[in-house]
Amino acid sequence: MSGTGPAPVEVGAERARELARAELAGPEYAEARPGLLEQAYAAVLEWLSGLSAPVGPSPVRTAAVVVVLLAVLALVALALRAVGRPALRQHRTGALLQGAARTAADHRTAADEAAALGRWDEAVKERFRAVVVALSDRDLAPSPTATPGLTAAEAAAAGGSALP
Repeated sequence: MSGTGPAPVEVGAERARELARAELAGPEYAEARPGLLEQAYAAVLEWLSGLSAPVGPSPVRTAAVVVVLLAVLALVALALRAVGRPALRQHRTGALLQGAARTAADHRTAADEAAALGRWDEAVKERFRAVVVALSDRDLAPSPTATPGLTAAEAAAAGGSALP
């Protein structure tokens, strides 16, 4: 008795696409999908195979891919470091008070002038310097001139312990 099974189901093209999308959206397919690193590795292998190299992974090809990826990562790191955050880098390496010794009033005046020009970074730094010099004048914090390279964190810690 051949041919006595159920009649085949006929589905339109749009309905078939919907059913396929629903099926492929399942978690078992997402887990089987290669990760970003695997996809990048496959893309590089494909590119290298286009350079008339033998097909398939080999130790030389794998080493070449690793070297290329490391070079790209190094370039990205250098670019990010160069662009970086120059203000933060200056804060970490620069002393709080540099140059000739100035009074707290001098720093307040410089802060007001910078604020009037809209240079807020400079205004905040000068105002903080005025506070540090004023604390030093009252012997509540180390003198910036006697402590070369005093950082903002050190000055804040000394001032915070004197005036919690």
